[in-house]
Amino acid sequence: MTVVALVVRAGLRARWRTWLVLAVLTGLAGGLVTAVAAGARRTDAAYPALVAWSAAPDDLVSISAGPGSSPKLRLVR
Repeated sequence: MTVVALVVRAGLRARWRTWLVLAVLTGLAGGLVTAVAAGARRTDAAYPALVAWSAAPDDLVSISAGPGSSPKLRLVR
């Protein structure tokens, strides 16, 4: 074995727990990113379908009148 291989092997033998923790944390972060991306993709596809299904109005007219005042029409978008 070469000197470099011996040094790397000794370092891994001394710090294997650190490498294991790093690998587990990397796997958890990768799984979290994958789950978030899948959720975003589902939301991106589901919201337009919900809007089409609900037939929501484009505009809403609100009539408000306080005590002693005349009604006011307001267009809410």
